[in-house]
Amino acid sequence: MTRRLMPLQTTPPEYREWLRTLKDEIHQARRRAALAVNSEMILLYWRVGRDIVQRQAAHKWGARVIDDWRQICIRSSQTLGVSRLGT
Repeated sequence: MTRRLMPLQTTPPEYREWLRTLKDEIHQARRRAALAVNSEMILLYWRVGRDIVQRQAAHKWGARVIDDWRQICIRSSQTLGVSRLGT
């Protein structure tokens, strides 16, 4: 037997307010989590870019390094179920 949710119109106002607050908190936590992930990814890409530039200068690597790195990112994003990085 499945339990049906009580219509919001018949619930006490403080319960409805608590549900709204709970939904807001969930939304805010998800937003903070997304911002934290985005910040970490930006830092990672910056470090990788800096490393590529330094290694290209030191080892005379060509532009293929960037294409190879891009392919690694695409494969990684597909494995993780993330959208394709700018492709």
